[in-house]
Amino acid sequence: MRTVEVWNNQLDRILAGETDVVIPGVFFERTYDPAVQLLMGVKQVDFLLNIHILHDQVDAGNGDRADNTDFFDLRDAVVRKFTGFKATGCGVLQYVTELEDFNHNNVYHYIVTFKAAMVDTTGTLWDEDNDKWVEKTPPINLNLNID
Repeated sequence: MRTVEVWNNQLDRILAGETDVVIPGVFFERTYDPAVQLLMGVKQVDFLLNIHILHDQVDAGNGDRADNTDFFDLRDAVVRKFTGFKATGCGVLQYVTELEDFNHNNVYHYIVTFKAAMVDTTGTLWDEDNDKWVEKTPPINLNLNID
């Protein structure tokens, strides 16, 4: 792949001549389900990872645009790379579906979707970058009188 970026509707910009994005490329789009609160601010979130594959090919070399199947090789490479991938704090990516562009010009747009769960500890006691939490040793000479 010549480009790897966050999805920002690059296809429309490419077709309008408004960007210098080089393709073939993959573009990542995440969508989230509502979070489930677990404990002390820790959240579990299920998310979809849509991987947009953009590929341009005017023709396959024989003059027949219907023979342009190179994007399937890119699709296979993406599925092989991401099936079973496990990022830090996430479950294993699971293949969900894919969507092929049946109404295209010379730029093919193919979407492969994966799903996983993520545990988000941002802002909690377990967040190494969080400085809100203070650990303090209790006083040793504490006297407790109970009547």
